[in-house]
Amino acid sequence: MTVVLRTLEELHNWKNAQASQKIALVPTMGNLHAGHLALVKEAQRHAEAVIVSIFVNPTQFGANEDLDRYPRTFEADLEACENAQVDAIFAPSVEVMYPEGLKITHHAEESLANRLCGASRQGHFDGVVTVVHRLFSVVEPQFAVFGQKDAQQVAVIKALIESEAFPIKLVVHPMVRDSDGLALSSRNQYLQTPEERQTALALFETMQGLAVAFHTLNQAPTAPPLNLQKAFELSWKALQPMYPLGQELQWDYVEAVDDETFEPQAFLTSNSRLLVAARLGALRLIDTLHVQELLDEAKERA
Repeated sequence: MTVVLRTLEELHNWKNAQASQKIALVPTMGNLHAGHLALVKEAQRHAEAVIVSIFVNPTQFGANEDLDRYPRTFEADLEACENAQVDAIFAPSVEVMYPEGLKITHHAEESLANRLCGASRQGHFDGVVTVVHRLFSVVEPQFAVFGQKDAQQVAVIKALIESEAFPIKLVVHPMVRDSDGLALSSRNQYLQTPEERQTALALFETMQGLAVAFHTLNQAPTAPPLNLQKAFELSWKALQPMYPLGQELQWDYVEAVDDETFEPQAFLTSNSRLLVAARLGALRLIDTLHVQELLDEAKERA
């Protein structure tokens, strides 16, 4: 049976009851889906006790973002955790997480926080770092499991662990996708029609097109490195007619970073991680993939 913990005292007593068992934390904002449950399974491979936090963090939402309508489905989340044999859920109140009020107490590394999603969501990663720092401090896990879908967030959390010297191993689980290729995400549940879903798939399809273009154009020994912006323009131009709402998809960014350092890249390489973000109406969509991993998968299927 999954134990629900809401106070620091309950959390403290639960930790003491684990004796010398290793603890893995899976931080979430609830509205759990198959992607979250994959993180739980990964956590169970690393630790004897798994705790899932469920907390919709106000400080990582901007003034015009979807804090009020973010899905809150605790009863369904509890059932999912029980079925997955999660040991405990930590579901604190805002007062427990922010005893001194909704203040930013820690800041994300500036070189990571002000790019990509951080450029259009000012303060977002400071809110993420503040709440994760609090979770790490009160839960004191040996492992923390995050999904690769939020690749920039993973980089920010990695920097937090290193800068604060938390004795925590960061475990990153690969992207989990639905059968049609759409990344599993709580926000993707806002997609109301088949046309919207098909258009959201443009994120994944465009990245696949970029990776394939990289592979194809770099076969020639004298070919120059593939410029990302040019590759994106070619891929999107080819794919756009396939999507009913293609004209309505507003791109935020399409960028490549080195998968190890997260440094931006002007040209694609085999170690590039592609990151994209776009808006479809009020919904903000993000996706990512690693170029070489995609090429390896295509080679296995051939």
